[in-house]
Amino acid sequence: GRNHTDTIAQAVLETRNMVMVDADIRLIHATFHSNCGGETLNAEDVWSKSEPYLQATTDTFCLAGSHATWQKRVPRKDWVAYLKRAYGVNTASSADLFPLLDHHPTCRGIYMNQREPLVPLKQVRADWKLNSTYFTLHEEGENVVFEGRGFGHGVGVCQEGAMEMARRGFSFVDILHYYYAEVHLVDLASLDFFRDIGQ
Repeated sequence: GRNHTDTIAQAVLETRNMVMVDADIRLIHATFHSNCGGETLNAEDVWSKSEPYLQATTDTFCLAGSHATWQKRVPRKDWVAYLKRAYGVNTASSADLFPLLDHHPTCRGIYMNQREPLVPLKQVRADWKLNSTYFTLHEEGENVVFEGRGFGHGVGVCQEGAMEMARRGFSFVDILHYYYAEVHLVDLASLDFFRDIGQ
């Protein structure tokens, strides 16, 4: 096979002094993650600020990647105690508890449930050391089972998806435009010129 060091060196040479800018000719925040599990997120779904170039997109390229799916099993009693302690969930109420024991979203979201007290997926991921916020949850005997998709925050470039696109012959320009909406690749030395004519 080809030496990966040579491939990387060639890529660095081909993209030297190249930067990505948004529609207003501002440098972008080029965020990335390991695997989106089939669907990237909008920036505002993870962080407080929206960015027009960090928009959710469907990504089937990463679905065969090593981080596309995952599973974690935890004792049901520990999960229920956590919900009560961390969020004040009334664990005696089946109406409050059931959505947090049988969580089957149709797409990525921000909260596990739709009623107060809201349980933020981002915090659940951090507290339980999950690969992503993109998961279902169900009871299985004395346990609850998280079955998830992806690895990382899900915003921007999905690395495993981008690698698969490259294997299929997509150019780096095609790949960047797939994950970042309405961006432009410009030479760093020309950046001021593009800013001046854009005003």
